[in-house]
Amino acid sequence: MTDDETPMDRLRRQHKEFISIIQKMINEYLTEIYKYNDKIRKSGYYLKPVHIVVKKSGDKKAKYYYYGRYWYRIEYRGKKKSTSMIKWVYLGKEKPDPSLPDPPDNPIVGLVLRVDDQGVTVNLSYDELFSRITGGGQASPPSHGSGEGARRRGG
Repeated sequence: MTDDETPMDRLRRQHKEFISIIQKMINEYLTEIYKYNDKIRKSGYYLKPVHIVVKKSGDKKAKYYYYGRYWYRIEYRGKKKSTSMIKWVYLGKEKPDPSLPDPPDNPIVGLVLRVDDQGVTVNLSYDELFSRITGGGQASPPSHGSGEGARRRGG
């Protein structure tokens, strides 16, 4: 903390740094998943790294980002004009075909971000996230109601 930095300023700075670290982790992981999906494209399977849900209550809206491994099979249903018609068939969280190469490690499995007009809420504590970053390991997914998350106000 600098001489003119208040405890609240320090907390805001730490939250901003925390969200920045999460964004960096997500971007690195997504890049690896996209490369992996290119490699397995001919198999007809697709590994979706994030599931997005929008929840509305009255005039309020929140967007939830669930990070994990969600396997799909893509079924082609022909063309409509110049657009390919496809259907995404959810297969689960386990690799559907043992002959597929193993997907990249996922240090953010279980991470849930809630984005609303108040800012970003993260379901992991600072300690849990930093443990995943520095240990490079994948912890078991936390319960969604852990209450240990961080919140950044504003956009």
